[in-house]
Amino acid sequence: MDRLKPPTELQFTGNVSENWRRFKLAYDIYEVAAKIDKEDQKVCAFNFLHVAGPAVHGVYKTFVFEQEGDDAKLGKICQQFESYCNPRKNITYERHVFFTRNTREGEEIDAYVTDLKTKAATCEFSTLQDSLIRDRIIGGIRNVHLRERLLREKDPTLEKCEEFCRASEASSMQLKELGETQGSSKSIHGIKNKQVSTKKIQKDLVRKGKQTSQRKDLNVNKRPRGPASLTWFFRSSDRRSG
Repeated sequence: MDRLKPPTELQFTGNVSENWRRFKLAYDIYEVAAKIDKEDQKVCAFNFLHVAGPAVHGVYKTFVFEQEGDDAKLGKICQQFESYCNPRKNITYERHVFFTRNTREGEEIDAYVTDLKTKAATCEFSTLQDSLIRDRIIGGIRNVHLRERLLREKDPTLEKCEEFCRASEASSMQLKELGETQGSSKSIHGIKNKQVSTKKIQKDLVRKGKQTSQRKDLNVNKRPRGPASLTWFFRSSDRRSG
């Protein structure tokens, strides 16, 4: 357990609010898994600062705590970072991002639902959160037939909606695999039929060649032989010249 890898250091570039949320979640898991939460509160606090990285130390020094000793309490330190990383939370914007989130090309339903739940967590939807996530799934999926199927359901729960989407995704993949298998079979049959047709043509050509050769032999055999052949030759010449 001592070798458990700590989370990545907290970064103050880009989306600082999201960086803090991710780091805090990762650290909470790490703290319990490494049994650091069993240590003295001062050890817990400074272990947090150590794992968070050098960039955090300068910010930490600027904090003003209400009571003496709060600067060595993890809970109080995290409250300060919460305020620092989320100074101007815009609920309207957060909800706009949520309500305009549609599935992307090739995105699996589980990844889409997970991202919706993450975005909903900052929207303060309260008791409406699950129903709004469900509505966003129905409105954001790319499969029109699946959307129609869900709209026909009478007030489906979020869990039911997720089940329908997973089942549809699985069946689409299975149909695609079956189509590829059938396409391969048709290609093989086409090649075989082409080979058969080629062989048939070759046989027909050989047969016709033999028949032509036999007719020529018959014509040759019909020609008179001996002295009569000269008479036959001149008569044939007269017919051609005439």
